[in-house]
Amino acid sequence: MDVVVKTVKFIRSWGLNHRQFKSFLAGMDSEYGELLYHTEMRWPSRGNVLKRFFALRNGIASFMKMRNRAVPLLADATFQCNLAFLKDITHHLNEFNLKLQGKKQIITQMYDHVKSFEVKLRLWMKQLGEGNLTHFSTLKSLGKVEAQCMKEYTELLSNLLQQFEVLEPQFRLFSAPFAVEIDNVAEELQMELEELQCDTILKKKYVGRE
Repeated sequence: MDVVVKTVKFIRSWGLNHRQFKSFLAGMDSEYGELLYHTEMRWPSRGNVLKRFFALRNGIASFMKMRNRAVPLLADATFQCNLAFLKDITHHLNEFNLKLQGKKQIITQMYDHVKSFEVKLRLWMKQLGEGNLTHFSTLKSLGKVEAQCMKEYTELLSNLLQQFEVLEPQFRLFSAPFAVEIDNVAEELQMELEELQCDTILKKKYVGRE
Protein backbone atom coordinates (compact mmCIF):
# COMPACT_ATOMS: atom_id res chain seq x y z
CA MET A 1 0.00 0.00 0.00
CA ASP A 2 2.93 2.34 0.70
CA VAL A 3 4.15 1.99 -2.90
CA VAL A 4 0.65 2.71 -4.21
CA VAL A 5 0.19 5.81 -2.05
CA LYS A 6 3.64 7.19 -2.85
CA THR A 7 3.14 6.68 -6.60
CA VAL A 8 -0.36 8.17 -6.65
CA LYS A 9 0.83 11.21 -4.71
CA PHE A 10 3.67 11.78 -7.19
CA ILE A 11 1.25 11.71 -10.12
CA ARG A 12 -1.66 13.58 -8.52
CA SER A 13 0.11 16.16 -6.35
CA TRP A 14 1.87 17.92 -9.22
CA GLY A 15 -0.38 19.56 -11.79
CA LEU A 16 2.01 18.97 -14.70
CA ASN A 17 2.46 15.28 -13.83
CA HIS A 18 -1.26 14.87 -13.48
CA ARG A 19 -2.07 16.45 -16.84
CA GLN A 20 0.66 14.49 -18.61
CA PHE A 21 -0.51 11.26 -17.06
CA LYS A 22 -4.09 11.82 -18.21
CA SER A 23 -2.83 12.55 -21.73
CA PHE A 24 -0.67 9.44 -21.55
CA LEU A 25 -3.68 7.28 -20.64
CA ALA A 26 -5.76 8.85 -23.39
CA GLY A 27 -3.07 7.92 -25.88
CA MET A 28 -3.19 4.33 -24.64
CA ASP A 29 -7.00 4.17 -25.03
CA SER A 30 -7.06 3.08 -21.39
CA GLU A 31 -10.29 1.90 -19.76
CA TYR A 32 -9.72 4.57 -17.11
CA GLY A 33 -8.57 8.10 -17.81
CA GLU A 34 -7.65 9.03 -14.27
CA LEU A 35 -6.04 7.82 -11.05
CA LEU A 36 -8.06 8.22 -7.88
CA TYR A 37 -6.56 10.08 -4.97
CA HIS A 38 -6.03 8.15 -1.77
CA THR A 39 -7.77 9.16 1.48
CA GLU A 40 -5.90 7.50 4.31
CA MET A 41 -8.74 7.09 6.83
CA ARG A 42 -11.48 5.77 4.55
CA TRP A 43 -11.58 2.07 3.65
CA PRO A 44 -13.89 2.57 0.63
CA SER A 45 -11.44 5.12 -0.73
CA ARG A 46 -8.57 2.71 -0.28
CA GLY A 47 -10.45 -0.02 -2.11
CA ASN A 48 -11.29 2.23 -5.04
CA VAL A 49 -7.70 3.46 -5.30
CA LEU A 50 -6.38 -0.11 -5.34
CA LYS A 51 -8.88 -1.17 -8.00
CA ARG A 52 -7.92 1.71 -10.30
CA PHE A 53 -4.19 1.39 -9.59
CA PHE A 54 -4.18 -2.33 -10.38
CA ALA A 55 -6.04 -1.78 -13.65
CA LEU A 56 -3.57 0.94 -14.67
CA ARG A 57 -0.41 -0.65 -13.27
CA ASN A 58 1.32 -1.16 -16.62
CA GLY A 59 0.57 2.37 -17.77
CA ILE A 60 1.70 3.74 -14.41
CA ALA A 61 4.96 1.81 -14.65
CA SER A 62 5.65 3.20 -18.13
CA PHE A 63 4.77 6.76 -17.12
CA MET A 64 6.93 6.67 -13.99
CA LYS A 65 9.86 5.38 -16.05
CA MET A 66 9.38 8.25 -18.53
CA ARG A 67 9.52 10.69 -15.61
CA ASN A 68 12.76 9.11 -14.33
CA ARG A 69 10.92 7.86 -11.27
CA ALA A 70 10.78 4.19 -12.18
CA VAL A 71 9.07 1.86 -9.68
CA PRO A 72 10.83 -1.52 -10.18
CA LEU A 73 8.34 -3.31 -7.93
CA LEU A 74 5.58 -2.77 -10.48
CA ALA A 75 7.34 -5.27 -12.73
CA ASP A 76 7.86 -7.77 -9.92
CA ALA A 77 5.57 -10.80 -10.10
CA THR A 78 5.36 -11.24 -6.32
CA PHE A 79 4.52 -7.57 -5.80
CA GLN A 80 1.76 -7.79 -8.40
CA CYS A 81 0.31 -10.82 -6.59
CA ASN A 82 0.45 -8.97 -3.28
CA LEU A 83 -1.23 -5.96 -4.86
CA ALA A 84 -3.97 -8.17 -6.33
CA PHE A 85 -4.57 -9.90 -2.99
CA LEU A 86 -4.70 -6.56 -1.18
CA LYS A 87 -7.23 -5.28 -3.70
CA ASP A 88 -9.43 -8.38 -3.29
CA ILE A 89 -9.38 -8.55 0.52
CA THR A 90 -9.99 -4.79 0.76
CA HIS A 91 -13.03 -5.25 -1.49
CA HIS A 92 -14.37 -7.97 0.83
CA LEU A 93 -13.76 -5.78 3.89
CA ASN A 94 -15.57 -2.87 2.22
CA GLU A 95 -18.61 -5.05 1.55
CA PHE A 96 -18.58 -6.20 5.17
CA ASN A 97 -18.23 -2.60 6.37
CA LEU A 98 -21.23 -1.48 4.32
CA LYS A 99 -23.39 -4.22 5.86
CA LEU A 100 -22.53 -2.99 9.33
CA GLN A 101 -23.51 0.55 8.37
CA GLY A 102 -27.02 -0.35 7.22
CA LYS A 103 -29.81 1.73 8.75
CA LYS A 104 -32.18 0.52 11.47
CA GLN A 105 -30.05 -2.46 12.44
CA ILE A 106 -30.02 -3.87 15.94
CA ILE A 107 -26.99 -5.43 17.60
CA THR A 108 -28.07 -9.01 16.86
CA GLN A 109 -28.21 -8.28 13.13
CA MET A 110 -24.75 -6.72 13.21
CA TYR A 111 -23.48 -9.70 15.16
CA ASP A 112 -24.86 -11.98 12.43
CA HIS A 113 -22.87 -10.02 9.83
CA VAL A 114 -19.73 -10.48 11.90
CA LYS A 115 -20.29 -14.22 12.27
CA SER A 116 -20.98 -14.50 8.55
CA PHE A 117 -17.71 -12.76 7.74
CA GLU A 118 -15.84 -15.10 10.08
CA VAL A 119 -17.32 -18.07 8.21
CA LYS A 120 -16.21 -16.50 4.92
CA LEU A 121 -12.69 -16.06 6.25
CA ARG A 122 -12.50 -19.74 7.15
CA LEU A 123 -13.80 -20.68 3.71
CA TRP A 124 -11.26 -18.46 1.95
CA MET A 125 -8.44 -19.87 4.07
CA LYS A 126 -9.44 -23.41 3.13
CA GLN A 127 -9.78 -22.56 -0.56
CA LEU A 128 -6.48 -20.67 -0.75
CA GLY A 129 -4.79 -23.64 0.91
CA GLU A 130 -6.15 -25.76 -1.95
CA GLY A 131 -5.11 -23.25 -4.61
CA ASN A 132 -8.70 -22.19 -5.24
CA LEU A 133 -8.96 -18.47 -6.13
CA THR A 134 -12.69 -18.35 -6.82
CA HIS A 135 -13.30 -15.48 -4.37
CA PHE A 136 -10.11 -13.60 -5.24
CA SER A 137 -10.82 -12.67 -8.83
CA THR A 138 -8.06 -10.06 -9.17
CA LEU A 139 -5.46 -12.50 -7.93
CA LYS A 140 -6.90 -15.17 -10.20
CA SER A 141 -6.59 -12.86 -13.21
CA LEU A 142 -2.79 -13.00 -12.89
CA GLY A 143 -2.74 -16.69 -13.69
CA LYS A 144 -0.03 -18.53 -11.77
CA VAL A 145 0.45 -17.62 -8.11
CA GLU A 146 3.44 -19.02 -6.22
CA ALA A 147 2.73 -21.51 -3.45
CA GLN A 148 4.66 -19.37 -0.95
CA CYS A 149 2.40 -16.41 -1.71
CA MET A 150 -0.70 -18.55 -1.19
CA LYS A 151 0.69 -19.68 2.16
CA GLU A 152 1.34 -16.08 3.24
CA TYR A 153 -2.16 -14.99 2.20
CA THR A 154 -3.69 -17.85 4.17
CA GLU A 155 -1.70 -16.77 7.24
CA LEU A 156 -2.86 -13.17 6.81
CA LEU A 157 -6.49 -14.31 6.71
CA SER A 158 -5.85 -16.42 9.81
CA ASN A 159 -4.51 -13.36 11.64
CA LEU A 160 -7.56 -11.38 10.57
CA LEU A 161 -9.86 -14.12 11.83
CA GLN A 162 -8.09 -14.15 15.20
CA GLN A 163 -8.77 -10.43 15.60
CA PHE A 164 -12.48 -11.09 15.18
CA GLU A 165 -12.37 -14.02 17.60
CA VAL A 166 -10.79 -11.83 20.29
CA LEU A 167 -13.89 -9.62 20.13
CA GLU A 168 -16.29 -12.58 20.26
CA PRO A 169 -17.13 -12.31 24.01
CA GLN A 170 -17.97 -8.61 23.62
CA PHE A 171 -20.30 -9.32 20.71
CA ARG A 172 -22.03 -12.16 22.55
CA LEU A 173 -22.71 -9.95 25.57
CA PHE A 174 -25.06 -7.82 23.47
CA SER A 175 -26.40 -10.43 21.08
CA ALA A 176 -27.15 -13.17 23.63
CA PRO A 177 -26.99 -11.62 27.14
CA PHE A 178 -28.86 -14.50 28.82
CA ALA A 179 -26.38 -17.05 27.48
CA VAL A 180 -23.24 -15.29 28.72
CA GLU A 181 -21.45 -16.34 31.91
CA ILE A 182 -21.04 -13.48 34.39
CA ASP A 183 -17.36 -14.32 34.90
CA ASN A 184 -16.67 -13.92 31.19
CA VAL A 185 -17.58 -10.22 30.95
CA ALA A 186 -15.79 -7.08 32.10
CA GLU A 187 -16.18 -6.46 35.83
CA GLU A 188 -17.77 -3.04 35.29
CA LEU A 189 -20.62 -4.74 33.40
CA GLN A 190 -21.20 -7.71 35.71
CA MET A 191 -23.74 -6.08 38.05
CA GLU A 192 -25.90 -4.81 35.20
CA LEU A 193 -25.74 -8.19 33.48
CA GLU A 194 -26.80 -9.95 36.68
CA GLU A 195 -29.83 -7.69 37.00
CA LEU A 196 -30.72 -8.24 33.36
CA GLN A 197 -30.45 -12.02 33.64
CA CYS A 198 -32.67 -11.98 36.73
CA ASP A 199 -35.41 -10.07 34.91
CA THR A 200 -38.05 -12.81 34.45
CA ILE A 201 -40.10 -10.92 31.87
CA LEU A 202 -37.11 -10.16 29.64
CA LYS A 203 -35.85 -13.69 30.02
CA LYS A 204 -39.19 -15.12 28.87
CA LYS A 205 -39.11 -12.85 25.82
CA TYR A 206 -35.56 -13.97 25.08
CA VAL A 207 -36.46 -17.66 25.41
CA GLY A 208 -39.54 -17.13 23.26
CA ARG A 209 -37.39 -15.54 20.57
CA GLU A 210 -35.05 -18.50 20.66
